[in-house]
Amino acid sequence: MPDILASAIRIARLAGDELMRYFGRVEASPKSGLDLLTEADLASEHLILSELRVEFPDHTFIAEESSNSPPTGEWVWYIDPLDGTSNFSRCDPHFAVALGLVQRGKPYLGVVYNPAREQLFSAAPQLAGGDAFFNGRPIPTPSASPALSAASLGTDWPWDLDLRQHTAALLERAAPRVRQIKIRGCAALDLCDVALGILDAYLHPGCQAWDLAAPLAINAA
Repeated sequence: MPDILASAIRIARLAGDELMRYFGRVEASPKSGLDLLTEADLASEHLILSELRVEFPDHTFIAEESSNSPPTGEWVWYIDPLDGTSNFSRCDPHFAVALGLVQRGKPYLGVVYNPAREQLFSAAPQLAGGDAFFNGRPIPTPSASPALSAASLGTDWPWDLDLRQHTAALLERAAPRVRQIKIRGCAALDLCDVALGILDAYLHPGCQAWDLAAPLAINAA
């Protein structure tokens, strides 16, 4: 197999370049519930799938906007071509491309790329070394978690209205117990901030596999 992490990084960067062609120039349309979709989501996903299918034709691909395939086979890619569509549509640079590869149900690698800020997170926890990196530098192992009263909690509102009510109930219980709660609209980047120690935890009942696969690999490294 080729250098699979290098391939994933290359493809994430290409998809980021594609997103930046649309940044500040697209309008979002409704997808389901309160969820949104832009031309940029589709263009990025098309590019990612085209590149991955050439390099890894025997793998399975689960992508947010187009794939309904079951996660079968030894190698499964989970693809979020634009995490943070609402931010993107409002010219907020807090968005990312997320590519996660799972081998037999375990995180194999993850790449999260924010092209607007040129932030690249990557890890391959099952490979030798297995460190997580931020812009090419190893991410230090975080220090001990702070007391709950000093914790910074990340979260977001699910697009599903029923899950929103559930999330509101959870946050109502958490709010008096933590120092701060941040809502920033991009699960992949927020979970990478857990790896960096900027956030202590992340709560989002509405996350899907394509939201989680890449940043969980980074946190597992």
